[in-house]
Amino acid sequence: MKICSSCKQHLPFEKFSPDKSKKSGYASICKDCRNKRYSTRYSKHYRDAALKKKYNLEPGEYDAMLHAQNGVCKICKSSDTGRGDQWFVVDHCHETNKVRGLLCNTCNRALGLFKDNISYLEQAILYLKNV
Repeated sequence: MKICSSCKQHLPFEKFSPDKSKKSGYASICKDCRNKRYSTRYSKHYRDAALKKKYNLEPGEYDAMLHAQNGVCKICKSSDTGRGDQWFVVDHCHETNKVRGLLCNTCNRALGLFKDNISYLEQAILYLKNV
């Protein structure tokens, strides 16, 4: 048995992750407390702070953009983020950092692979039309 330093409960060792740096060989907080901390990291509060820091978006701007896009990717109109979570990618110009919209992971990666180059995208369209 081990005491979780977060919830203070006596729990069996299997409720803790292995950690060789600890004297006991197990983490100091139980898996449940660790998971709660991890999920809090992705809460709306954390997301708002990260969006402000990275894209200078004020709290609520992401939600307003998503509402204006009817809850879908700005390019393919899918409601699936393609990321395994509920958040669309904030697409932005890498030169100006100006936010362009919210995209699913697939559309965002496609733009990146085409290096945001309109000429490449136009050539890809012509290619697809002629196949």
